[in-house]
Amino acid sequence: MAGFFNCGFARVAAKTSVYNENGKLIKDKSTRLQKFMSIFSDNAEAFAVSQNAFDKRLPVLLKNFEKWRGEKKSKYLEHFSPTAWRSLSAAKRGMHSVSNCRGCQMNHLSFQSLFPLKTNRLKGVDPLSVSLKEATNLRRVTKKLKPSKATLQETAKNIYLKINEPFKDIFDTDLAEALTKIPEIGLAHAKTKAQKKKERRDNARCFKNKIEEQWSKVDCDTLLGARQSFKQREFQRKSLYFESTEEGKQRTQKRKALEDAGLRMKKRHSPDPNSVDFDKEGLLQEVNTMKEGERMRVQFVKQ
Repeated sequence: MAGFFNCGFARVAAKTSVYNENGKLIKDKSTRLQKFMSIFSDNAEAFAVSQNAFDKRLPVLLKNFEKWRGEKKSKYLEHFSPTAWRSLSAAKRGMHSVSNCRGCQMNHLSFQSLFPLKTNRLKGVDPLSVSLKEATNLRRVTKKLKPSKATLQETAKNIYLKINEPFKDIFDTDLAEALTKIPEIGLAHAKTKAQKKKERRDNARCFKNKIEEQWSKVDCDTLLGARQSFKQREFQRKSLYFESTEEGKQRTQKRKALEDAGLRMKKRHSPDPNSVDFDKEGLLQEVNTMKEGERMRVQFVKQ
């Protein structure tokens, strides 16, 4: 039965085929098969089943469902329901088949493993060797497919959750925390958004300082060796600077808005007049008596 109804969608569809829309039992066997095939009408070739095989395998499948109890059963039925089948894309539906289903092996392994199976083939022999042999045969006859990212994440998460609980009960710490202590694995604690931002800014600042330090050592030699004018040197320095003119304007406008709102202290480009000792009134009168357009001569006196 496990090898025949190997697809989870086929198992649930076969189970639901014995009941009509009102929940009453369908006794006619051909009607059951027709209802089963109607679910997979767009992929009929992969789910083609003869009446004899369907009638022979269905009772064993129903018996497994009948004995199955618990929350896992409801999860399985919901995940492989006909509604979920119709929500799949055409490409994903094409990966499924009634037996040796590659789609369930690749994308639904965590739910497929919930179905309870019993077999007599492993009695009296080494289960590990038999499992390895059957897995090898399956890989030979099955086309290799790359599992999806969601499947890998879901499978790895389920494995971790099953191992983490007993590990935590013994050592009083999570398995992930213990794995960060092993250098060979290379796991580390996840950084917060603020930590990542600070790390990027520190790296950019370090890189910027190294470049500017190197420029400061050779900029004069480059100027004199290339016979570059001071104006050309100034243009080149500004074009190679980390902050563009537009960025400088935006930064200045942002700071001015903060200063006007009283959130930052205003910058002074000259000393506070109250802290300087000079004839303020005399200077003011002299400036007021000057004519418009008259040049002003400033003389600095060294004391």
